[in-house]
Amino acid sequence: MPSDFVSVIQPTAAKSAEETGSGGSGKRPAPVLPVRDTVLFPHAVLPLTVGRESSIQLIQSLGEEKSILVVAQRDARQDAPQAADLYAIGTRATVHKVVKMPNQSLFVFTEGNERVHLGEFPQITPFMTADSEVIPEIEPAKSPFPLRARPRLYCASALAEAQALRQVASGFTTAGLVQPEGLSRSILRGG
Repeated sequence: MPSDFVSVIQPTAAKSAEETGSGGSGKRPAPVLPVRDTVLFPHAVLPLTVGRESSIQLIQSLGEEKSILVVAQRDARQDAPQAADLYAIGTRATVHKVVKMPNQSLFVFTEGNERVHLGEFPQITPFMTADSEVIPEIEPAKSPFPLRARPRLYCASALAEAQALRQVASGFTTAGLVQPEGLSRSILRGG
């Protein structure tokens, strides 16, 4: 069976932010891919369908540099979003593979690298580019309980709640519960 899909960009090894010069306070403009009703998180792999002419041009213009900024639109109904129509926080992503679909749209496999705050938009046409600044990752707060003790704590808490529910449930009788007001009277009386 002949394949209708044509690979446009072959997978390559993802370059780290330090190698591409985009790490740290990287203010170098990067192409912006606006997405509808989608959020790409760092360290997540997400296939995106790209159909807008400007977004297709963006993907086709990628050479060896496969780093883009994936940013959610504020209004998914907007067909030609401008800088003001995008959220200020996005994700720097690596494009691993692009597949051209029969309907001329592109299926783009992206991997989120890091959260970024968008700055100035030096280019709007044919596609947007934006300066960005990396948002440092926040380490989760340390728990006062060792990791091995947490499941025991959760189990003990769940058991205590289950016992309390059993005691409450045993105090109710089924008599008089045929009508909804019978249930409310039974609850008010405490059994």
